[in-house]
Amino acid sequence: MKKQLKSVAIFLSVLMLVGSLFGCASNTNTAGGGKAGDKVTVGIIQFTAHVALDSAREGFIAALQDNNFVEGQNLEIDFQNAQADQSNLSTISDRFVSNKVDLVLAIATPAAQAIAGKT
Repeated sequence: MKKQLKSVAIFLSVLMLVGSLFGCASNTNTAGGGKAGDKVTVGIIQFTAHVALDSAREGFIAALQDNNFVEGQNLEIDFQNAQADQSNLSTISDRFVSNKVDLVLAIATPAAQAIAGKT
C-alpha cells in the first residue's frame, strides 16, 4: 500500500510540473502559443498497462482538452506503452528525442527515469 501511495504521489508531482509548464506558455495566436496552424506534439511514455496509469493518461489528455488543445487540430499525441520492458523505454525515449516532441509525459517512475536520462 505504501508503495502505491508513493507512486501516486510521484505521478501527481510530475503531473503538476507538466501543468505548470503549460501554464507558462505564452498565448500569441493559438491556444498552444504558436503560429496559427502549429501543432503541439506530446509524447506519452507509459511503463505498463494498469488501471491507475491508464486513468492518469486519460486525465492528462482531458486536461489538455480543457485548455483548448484538441488532438487533430492543434495537438498531436504519440502514445507509447513500454510493456514493462526497460529496453522498450530506452527505444521510445530515443525516438521522442530524435522526433523533437514538444513535451513528454512519463507515466511511472521507470518511464520518467528513462526519458530523463535521454534529455
